Amino acid sequence: MGFAPGRLHACGEPRGAAATPGDVTIQAIQRGTAYLLQSQNKDGSWGGPQNAAHEFWSNPETHRSWQVGTTGLCCMTLMDQWQSGAGPEAEIAAAVKRALDYLSGNTDLKRPSDWDTDNTWGYIYGLQATSRASAFPKLAKAPERDSWRSAAEQFAKQLKRYQSPNGGWGYYADDTASWRSEWATSFMTAVSVLAHLEAKKAGIPFDPEVLAKAVKAVERCKLPNGAYSYDVMATPRTFSSETINDVKGSLGRIQVCNLALRRAGVAISDADLRTGLDEFFEYHKSSTWRG
Repeated sequence: MGFAPGRLHACGEPRGAAATPGDVTIQAIQRGTAYLLQSQNKDGSWGGPQNAAHEFWSNPETHRSWQVGTTGLCCMTLMDQWQSGAGPEAEIAAAVKRALDYLSGNTDLKRPSDWDTDNTWGYIYGLQATSRASAFPKLAKAPERDSWRSAAEQFAKQLKRYQSPNGGWGYYADDTASWRSEWATSFMTAVSVLAHLEAKKAGIPFDPEVLAKAVKAVERCKLPNGAYSYDVMATPRTFSSETINDVKGSLGRIQVCNLALRRAGVAISDADLRTGLDEFFEYHKSSTWRG
């Protein structure tokens, strides 16, 4: 693969030395990069349906949507590694270009069913990855750049089409309501905000009202205790001290919503970010460092 992440014990610590948190982080990144390079599909994607004969998840479009979203995430991860100079540059560059070509060829995601709008995951991470590639210094002279920009525009158009009247996006819909999904989540809306900000930075055209409404939707989800409500609601509330909208139930949403608002220019302080991170490590049982 071009580099060796090193031999590790089953617990993840290197042989013959006590590992520090920094050492383990570097080793984890190296191993993760190697895995991505090894597991990329021939068509440039990552993931794909396995045992798809399921009561709810048997529609091929659901799996294609997840595959596009997964590919966007993996592609951005490898771009970060490429930019940092870590890992085998030639292999990473080739993998990134294959992934971008796959994304460019799969902008036409279909809504899987009347209640399933998982295609929005593909639109979001497809937009973010192709937008980032359009402004990526190491791809500035790539002949495929126009194709990637065109793909980003298509993803942005689809996200506008699926934006809820409340300003957000969701992965399900009320099958008895109108065609346009009325339900949205804070975290999906937050990552869409981040994707649109990447598009703005790259000069990808999109309706600015889409971003403005999305930012307001995430703002409405912020609760007095620092958590973010799961749904985009007219009046967000915690309901009780032990629900999905309490701090413990919101751990995976707090920081992505904080990040989206901060990058969008909303007053999210360093203290807010530190608090969100501290709470994650305090309450997330599997995140405790064992050195």
